[in-house]
Amino acid sequence: VFLVVVFSCAFSESEIVESESERERSGAVAGAPHLIGMVRVRFAPSPTGFMHLGGLRTALFNAVFARKHGGQLILRIEDTDQARKVPGAAAALEEVLQWCGIIPDESPTVGGPCGPYIQSERLNIYNEHANGLVDNGGAYRCFCSSDRLELLRGVGLRTNRLTAYDGACRDLAKDVVQARVDCGEPHTIRLRVPRHGKMVVHDEVYGDVSFASDGIDDQVLMKSNGYPTYHLANVVDDHLMRVTHVLRGEEWLSSSAQHMHLYHAFGWEAPKFAHTPLLVNPDRSKLSKRQGDLHIAELQRAGVLPEALINFVAFLGWSSPGLQSEVFTGVDDIAASFTLDAVTRGPAAVDLRKLWYLNKQHQTTLTPQSPSLATVTDQLLPQMELRYGSDGCTETLTRDYLSRVLLSGAGTYEKMAATLDCEYFWKEPTWSDPDAVSAAAKHAAAGRFAYIPALCRALEAVPTDHFTSDRVKAALAVAATEAGCKPGALQPLLRYCLTGNNNSGPPMLKVMEVVGKRRSLARLRAAPTSADDKG
Repeated sequence: VFLVVVFSCAFSESEIVESESERERSGAVAGAPHLIGMVRVRFAPSPTGFMHLGGLRTALFNAVFARKHGGQLILRIEDTDQARKVPGAAAALEEVLQWCGIIPDESPTVGGPCGPYIQSERLNIYNEHANGLVDNGGAYRCFCSSDRLELLRGVGLRTNRLTAYDGACRDLAKDVVQARVDCGEPHTIRLRVPRHGKMVVHDEVYGDVSFASDGIDDQVLMKSNGYPTYHLANVVDDHLMRVTHVLRGEEWLSSSAQHMHLYHAFGWEAPKFAHTPLLVNPDRSKLSKRQGDLHIAELQRAGVLPEALINFVAFLGWSSPGLQSEVFTGVDDIAASFTLDAVTRGPAAVDLRKLWYLNKQHQTTLTPQSPSLATVTDQLLPQMELRYGSDGCTETLTRDYLSRVLLSGAGTYEKMAATLDCEYFWKEPTWSDPDAVSAAAKHAAAGRFAYIPALCRALEAVPTDHFTSDRVKAALAVAATEAGCKPGALQPLLRYCLTGNNNSGPPMLKVMEVVGKRRSLARLRAAPTSADDKG
């Protein structure tokens, strides 16, 4: 008999089909009737490394989908791979989500009705469900040694066999199995996948995807050390936590057949699946998680704004027709336009040039009160202290000072960390490099150094506590009138005197506001006024 097994959850985004009685019998969210009918999604990272663009894309898509439908986002830490667990990774993952404005409704930190939210704290739950599957015939105990399994893998590779395991323990007599268990023989628990037929999984992005059952392995559900594999823990938790939609990367699409077999074996209704496209390099080559510039921490060190980052990530595999602007202001703004039917099937190219373009756009909206300015200041503060801690004066090494420096350069650089290269904010100019010496000769020849006394008198008249760019601009107009020149003629002279002729960085009015009245005047008076004068 050729058996066709089809599982799909083909309800619309606005309709959540639940099997409430079955969930209640299985103990799902006891005492939480308010969750019935609610859209619930989860971001379930493994703490085997730190957040990268792919993980953030998954978290964002889940968050905006939940927000769009008035649902809830769960953060679940899937730490069953204890050997690869990285200390501090789980906490760092939560910190990145908070930094990006992705706030879970339930998590290890905030708790919730479906906890614990760390899989290593749910081992008894997985054991109970795995043993239940053995009892109903949906799974079986496997006593094969690691050496035998390794040998089978080698044979499978040489013979192109579709499955790695040959099912040697699949049909052992119950009394034989029990005797070996009673003797304490190490064993795993494997899913009993049907030998014939096919599994058709409906995916909201890729449509119906068919998997031949003879190509699906009898996947290990419980390891011999008592820990579940990803497949068992994932399915059990999604069910018990009442997850209605699973949004995850395309690399997990092939696992969905095994997961559907698991749902069938448990007698549970599966959630709705939506797999997002693979991320690739601009040249369409494979994107590696090991690429340093794809890790969020590396982007933070470069001075990316959180709203610019999620704006960029939103377009990695999603494009909504009719958008009036490609600049989103935050999670709520993205959620208003987000739909699953706009998620693309083809690979999404990660072009960081687009990220830094968006970062520059978002900088133009910063104000002294912007939370994002505070976050990027905190991110860059250690770099400032490292670079200028031994050279800068105390007043230039404060968090407030760095915040004002960054705000002055907002929109000047794509990467806000580049503002740290403007040494004149922290160090006094030396005017000794060839460009500065050449500039001094040109200013001398043009007679511009004669403007300095007028400049000093006009700036002296500006109150120290109100030395703002607007007040400085007005003072420069006064100085230009006294000197008999246009205000624009003073700009090259000011840049030479205040920065040592550094032509990069924020506009001079903003530089002077940050540097302040005392240091601005001191530099004007100290600047060499000829090529031979080295100050």
